[in-house]
Amino acid sequence: NNNNNNDTSSSSSKLKANVVTKKSVLDSNRSKQVEIALSRLPKLEELMKAIKNLDANVIRKDALDSLLLILPKSDEIALIREYPSPDVIWAPAESFFLKTLTIKHIDLRLQCWAFRSEFEGSVHSLEEKLRLINGASKEVMRSEIVKRLLGLVLTIGNYLNAGNSRTEQADGFDLPFLLKLSDQRGNGTNLLEYVIRGYNSKFADKPLSLLFDHLSCVPKSKTISLVDVSSEVKKLQHQISEKIKDVNTIHSDPEVSQNKSDPFSYEMPSFMAKAEKQIKTLADLEKQTDEVFKEAVAFYGGQPAVSEEFFDIWASFLSQIKELLPKNLVMESQQSAPTPRTNEAKPKTAQFGAKLGGTDNPDFVSSLITQLKKGQAKK
Repeated sequence: NNNNNNDTSSSSSKLKANVVTKKSVLDSNRSKQVEIALSRLPKLEELMKAIKNLDANVIRKDALDSLLLILPKSDEIALIREYPSPDVIWAPAESFFLKTLTIKHIDLRLQCWAFRSEFEGSVHSLEEKLRLINGASKEVMRSEIVKRLLGLVLTIGNYLNAGNSRTEQADGFDLPFLLKLSDQRGNGTNLLEYVIRGYNSKFADKPLSLLFDHLSCVPKSKTISLVDVSSEVKKLQHQISEKIKDVNTIHSDPEVSQNKSDPFSYEMPSFMAKAEKQIKTLADLEKQTDEVFKEAVAFYGGQPAVSEEFFDIWASFLSQIKELLPKNLVMESQQSAPTPRTNEAKPKTAQFGAKLGGTDNPDFVSSLITQLKKGQAKK
């Protein structure tokens, strides 16, 4: 029994002797953060190789973000180097930190790589938003259907106001008034419904159903903030300038520039040159879009001047028309016009658009928008 106990004791001593304690000098929370991130990344040797080769098959965008968060700080490296024993076996976090020192400028490399990985997506997203606002701004200014429809709104509004000594005929109205048309009722029909029926009766050459094609960019533009998009474009311009400096810093190192096997030496300068041109094109589009949007706002009286609010009015107006359109495709012959507010047989303006300098002709609305700029309807 004594011999068995001695054997057991001897075996335990050998096992203890084989247990290696890995040294950690970092804060416990920092060590835990690094180790958790490393557990989701490839093995250390494979990871370092992928960083050198810019291998996107091994290190994807989310892995790049994780790496940037756990790169060592200068004081952490100093803490490891100050440890007296050169033969120490380091814990995983410290081992990773020391391994990063084998790749020069690893922080700038990863930052440039991360920027490249998301650049195309950012440019595409911003470009799409700018083109929508650009397109929507042009649509609301150029659509002949819009001009005719708003001409009817103004003329019918003036018709309803005829004979009212306290209400003069309006030269225009504020854009938000469009959303109040469905609240104005006469003879059991709201004003918007009557406008739709009047349009379908008067302008058969351009069906009102085409309005949704004419303003196809508007509904998608109502959630886009041009201010935010412009800010993002400027941010991207700043980032590309900074990253070009980083690439030049790395490329000025002979170990990189003269190493033809290092993908960074030829991929990144080429990418940055291309990206700089793309940013310039995007900035030009942003400037043009801002000008076109401001023109559209001024076109309709100057308010609202915020893109989301401006296009939300148009999108809501479209929705109201879409809801009423199916039952008003053809104006019924027996449908009577809303009765003026007095017994006067005719409004102050006997003909559609006469106040606008037009005649009882579909083309009378051609001068409408000029009048709408005055924007002071009294309804």
